[in-house]
Amino acid sequence: MVTAKKRLMSRMFFGFMVWLGLLSGCDGNSSSHNSTPAIVLVDLLPATTRGFLQLSHPAGSAQTGWDELSGAEGAPWRHNPVDILRYYSGGMDLVATADQLVLAQPTNAGDEYVLLVDIGKSEGEALLEAIDLVSAGAYQGVSLQALPGMALLLARLNDRTWVIAPRRSLEQVIDVRLGVLPGIHESAVAGHLEALDETQPVNFVYGLPALYKPVIAPGSGAHSLGQSSVVRGALSLAEGGLAGRLQFVSANAVGYTQRLLGLLPEMNPASITATDDRINIDLTGLSADGDIRPLLKSLFIGMDAIDYDEAVIHGGNVPWLNFKVGENPNSVFINFEFRDRATREAFEVEHLPAGLPWPPSAFWIRMYRAIFWS
Repeated sequence: MVTAKKRLMSRMFFGFMVWLGLLSGCDGNSSSHNSTPAIVLVDLLPATTRGFLQLSHPAGSAQTGWDELSGAEGAPWRHNPVDILRYYSGGMDLVATADQLVLAQPTNAGDEYVLLVDIGKSEGEALLEAIDLVSAGAYQGVSLQALPGMALLLARLNDRTWVIAPRRSLEQVIDVRLGVLPGIHESAVAGHLEALDETQPVNFVYGLPALYKPVIAPGSGAHSLGQSSVVRGALSLAEGGLAGRLQFVSANAVGYTQRLLGLLPEMNPASITATDDRINIDLTGLSADGDIRPLLKSLFIGMDAIDYDEAVIHGGNVPWLNFKVGENPNSVFINFEFRDRATREAFEVEHLPAGLPWPPSAFWIRMYRAIFWS
């Protein structure tokens, strides 16, 4: 059955993908740097890291969609990656100025984040001069500064590398830098970092719930992404069109892909392929605005409905679903059985459009599939 947690994961991933597409596809000249050696930002993340987004682009280039997404209005900052990055930027326009940003979830709980910044020395100093930083002491010989009015600290590891995070996570990054703590290459997602593609402006790797604990499938799990352990991708955007790839790591990759393509005969079979435990999705040519939402609905909600439907048997899944939609307040679907045939037929005449079929069993799961598969 599609649980509230899975729906939350789907909504989170959809927002994540839309954000990625709208921020990418930038061209231009890199900002000036001094001779300070670059630090690979991802290497600073601790072994507890669940996932990260890496946004790379030259400073000063046009920001497709950023002005609209990062305005003052919007959801509370913890609700989507756009607001998280806006909050952790501390009022500075880092997206338009930095050469690279890494927004990471350094704990499995997802209760706080880390923003790593690679920025030219002069550009960075200009941003810092415009805000009122307050000294917050030092940790392991590294000076800490508090962002005004926020529970965030900023540390500069060298002239071009910053860390912005709550104290606990910031100290972990410093410890990784000094070799005191193990880094991301010893994490649960360590085996998936080879997916990073430096030729693409946007890269991400994220550990899904099944990487950390057993996940109950809607049915057998053969045709659900609920058992996938990692999602990762590399992509860019130009004039609203995506280019790049998306990949899920799941033990059921081959069977899932075969069933998906069988249910979507109009889809180009070369756009979704499976190799061993990898489901590979070619995003090239898709619209960030019009195609990503239907794609994710099919991959998650639609296939979960198929997986559930296949287990609608006596002693298995019941032929209806009770589920909630939304967060606050919840919308609740309450499903009732008719007390007799005459009552059902009277309902059909009074309320249903002419020609709408009313099967005697598995109605709700079929209706659920029809609603979410489109």
